[in-house]
Amino acid sequence: MTLHPRRWLVPLALAALCQAPLAGAAGAPSLLPPAPLDEVSAAQRDWVPHAFALGVPALDFTTYIPADATVEVSPLPTDRPLDVGNVAHLRIVAKVTPDPSDAPVTATITTFQVPTAPAAARICTWLLEEAGYRISAGTGSSDLTAAQRIGHQTDGQGQRQGSALSACYVRGDRVLTLAFQLDSRGAANDEQRRQWSDTAADFASGMLTNLRFADGRPTAHDDQQLRRIPAVIGDQNLGLVVPNAWDVRINDFQGSLPAELHLTRGDDGDTRGTVWLAAIPAPRSPTPQELTAMGKRLFPGYLMGQTSDLRAYAPAMHAVDPVLQQHGIPSQHFRFPVTNRDGERAGDMIGLLAWHDHTVYALSLWSRIGASTQRNEFFSRLPGLTAYDMLHGALTRHLAGG
Repeated sequence: MTLHPRRWLVPLALAALCQAPLAGAAGAPSLLPPAPLDEVSAAQRDWVPHAFALGVPALDFTTYIPADATVEVSPLPTDRPLDVGNVAHLRIVAKVTPDPSDAPVTATITTFQVPTAPAAARICTWLLEEAGYRISAGTGSSDLTAAQRIGHQTDGQGQRQGSALSACYVRGDRVLTLAFQLDSRGAANDEQRRQWSDTAADFASGMLTNLRFADGRPTAHDDQQLRRIPAVIGDQNLGLVVPNAWDVRINDFQGSLPAELHLTRGDDGDTRGTVWLAAIPAPRSPTPQELTAMGKRLFPGYLMGQTSDLRAYAPAMHAVDPVLQQHGIPSQHFRFPVTNRDGERAGDMIGLLAWHDHTVYALSLWSRIGASTQRNEFFSRLPGLTAYDMLHGALTRHLAGG
């Protein structure tokens, strides 16, 4: 299936919808308290420095670990080519296990090599969800190169069975992750469960706070894996950047509005995803109900306006965008199931609609592969999620004036 991008603002006349009422209606901040150590304070805690040589200079790091911890390291091989059948070239390279009598917690260190720039937070989330954890908290750097997530496992009665924290760092074309997992099933009572949780948190905080990469460089994407897109509204440059897996098909952002940006991914005759960013003059601020109704029409209309092969109707969910809400910007986030003309699943579409300073902004991603914790599906979907997150970040900075 091939999509041929078409401008979508003029036929929708979206600006008119906002002029009258609608009918009917740089490292990521840590999630744990910091625990900086030096030679003296580490000795007082019975911790020791440890250098992790993982086979790739960009991934090598030092930190402190408990003196009684068991360390297993399996460096990346340098004498043979990458296994092309290993999606994202995932490999567990080290494990650190403190004295199990203190708490049944383990740190698993994993590396990835990805063909295009990734969002660290998406990988952190996938690591925990793929292992059966439900995400309860998260944080990340504005450039998407560092992130942390916390997740929990519970039984049928809601009793906590385990907890985990993932920390992810983008190092050029590589990603380093540390996953701290606590198995609470053997706890005798709630008090022991709390003690184990505190011990595991201290273990994770100590390792992460004191982690230093051997090359001294900050987290960053590989510039060759990025595509920089000139885009201007008025006299402000939006500074748009996306993974280089995306091709620019239409870019109207030359200063004046309305304007659209269309990106596609895939080979000729085999479109695997589309990204759409639009800005439309809209003098009147819509009510939350109007913004929701607008999005329910806008995003399916856009997608079906690009191809007769896809269908999107009622959203599976919609909610206020939490990031824009922090800045007091009216918004709605949507997720639409997508089918082909025969009614078979054809991925999904996520969309963001926001109003600010007499303008409606729309951002959407259609991916032929729907949301999944399966490794192949997730990493095939990751370039689209990363592009969406990068444009979402640029849009947030523009709207918030940062």
